[in-house]
Amino acid sequence: MALMMPRHPSNSHTKPAAERPESSAGAGGAFSSAPASGRYPYLMSAPNREERRLYARARVVATATVWVRGLCKGSYIVENLSWGGTYLSGGPLVREGDAVKLVLELPRGPVEVKGRVRRAEPQARDAAIAVSFDEPSRKARDAIGAAVGEALERVAEDSAIRPEPTVLVVDDSLLVREALVRDLRCFGWEAACFSTPLDAVSFLERPESRIRVALVDHAGPSNGRELLSFLAEEKPAIRRVLLAEAAGAPDALATLTRADAVLAKPWDHDALARTMAP
Repeated sequence: MALMMPRHPSNSHTKPAAERPESSAGAGGAFSSAPASGRYPYLMSAPNREERRLYARARVVATATVWVRGLCKGSYIVENLSWGGTYLSGGPLVREGDAVKLVLELPRGPVEVKGRVRRAEPQARDAAIAVSFDEPSRKARDAIGAAVGEALERVAEDSAIRPEPTVLVVDDSLLVREALVRDLRCFGWEAACFSTPLDAVSFLERPESRIRVALVDHAGPSNGRELLSFLAEEKPAIRRVLLAEAAGAPDALATLTRADAVLAKPWDHDALARTMAP
C-alpha cells in the first residue's frame, strides 16, 4: 500500500488522531481522486468508493472473531472501526478477497457482520487484515455507531487535558505503540500513535501539528521507508528515527531509509533517550 494524501486534513480531533493508545480514536474523510503528481510524486491516487475510510472511524476497545467458509480463523484486536469496515491485527493471515463473517465484541455487546478482506498484511508474528463490510443490519449499525461515537468523545476529552503531541509513532503492533507511549511519557514527551503511514500523514498535515520527532517501523508492510522519504522531502525539520527489529549495522540502515537514527527493538530507556536527541 502506497501513501496517499487526503483532500483535507483529517477531521479526527485537534490533538490526538487515529490511534492514541489510551483512548485511541480518529475519523476519516473523503480522499481526492486526482492522481498524485508534482509536490508528492511518490503518493498514490485515491481508493475506490468502497474504501472504509469514507466513514468516521475510531479505535474501539474491542476484539473480533473471524470466520471463513464456516471455519473460525481466530481472534483479532480491533485497530479501528467504522460503518464501512474495520482494520484488525494480531490474528492469522486471511487471503485478500475472502468473504468473512465477523463477531465484533463491542462495549455494548457482540454483533455479527459480514464482509470481504480488502487487504491482508503479514506482520512479524501474526497478520493484519482490512475488511469492508457488506450492508450491516440495523442492530449492527447502531452498535458500531455507538461504539465509534463513544470512542471519539473519549478522545475529545483526553485532548482537552493533554498537550499537543511532539512525537509521532508509526508501528503496526499495538503492543509496541503502547510501550513507546509509556516510555516516552517517562521523559515528558507526548506521542500520537498510528498503525499506518496514511493516518500519520493526515495527522501531520494539520495546521496545529507540532511533531518534532517521528519513530517509524521498518519491518512489515507498513511503508515505513516511503513515510521516511516523505518526511525527508516535505518535513525535513522532523527528526526521523527508524524502528528496527535488529540494528546490526545502524548507520547503513539509516542511510538506506533516509533516517537520522535507528532504534533497535526491544529498546531500553537509555537507548530511547539517546535516539530522541539530535
